[in-house]
Amino acid sequence: MSGALELWHLGQRCGAESLCGAFAHAGHKAVNRAGKDWGSNDFTPRVDLPVMTHSRNLARRSRAFRRTALLAATIATASVGFAGPAAGSPTDPVVEFTPTLTLVPGGNCAAVINAVTVPQERAGQFGVKVQITQTGHGCAAYRVAVRWRNLDSGYADGQSHRVDGNGTIDAPGGVIIGMGMSPGVGRIEASIITTEDSYPQHPELQHIAGRATFTLG
Repeated sequence: MSGALELWHLGQRCGAESLCGAFAHAGHKAVNRAGKDWGSNDFTPRVDLPVMTHSRNLARRSRAFRRTALLAATIATASVGFAGPAAGSPTDPVVEFTPTLTLVPGGNCAAVINAVTVPQERAGQFGVKVQITQTGHGCAAYRVAVRWRNLDSGYADGQSHRVDGNGTIDAPGGVIIGMGMSPGVGRIEASIITTEDSYPQHPELQHIAGRATFTLG
C-alpha cells in the first residue's frame, strides 16, 4: 500500500472531525493525483506522465503528513515524568491532561504536549506544567495556551506562553501560571491548545486539544 493510501486509511479510522481527518483529506487528494493529472484549461485526464514521476511527487507531498500521522499513532503510549508540584491548597488535586497533538509551523514539524495541574497556595488558582516532545526541522515559534471555564460561576479565561523553535516554552520550570489562571473556587473544565505566535490575533494551529476536569477548593 502506498504512503498516500496508508495516510488516507489512517484518517478514515481517526474520523473526519479530528486532526486525523485532515490526513484523510490530504491522502485522498494525493491518491487522486496519482491516478490522473488535470490539464490547466480543461478537465480531461492526462495519461502521458510517467508513473515514477507520480510516485516521487506522492512521496514528497505526503512526507510531512506521514511524520505527524506516526506521532498520532504513538500518542497513546507517550508518557512524561513530571517533577513534584509546588505546595498548594490541600484540597486541590493534581490532574493529568489528555495529551495535546499539534502541527507546528516549519518543515515537517509536529509536537505532543503532556501537561499536569500544579496546585497553588491561594485558593481558586492553579498552574499547568507542560512538557513538549517536538519533531521536525526548521520549526518556527508558536504559543501554548491553557483555556478554562468555571462550570459553577460561568467565568472563563486563560493564558498563553510562547514556545521557541526548539520546543522550549517561555515559562519558569515549564509552569504556566499568572493572572489568567484564577478561575476561582468550583468545578473547572480546562483545555490546552496551540496558536500562532502572532499579534494582535492568535489564530489556532491545527491540533487535538488536551483536556482535564477538576475541582478547586
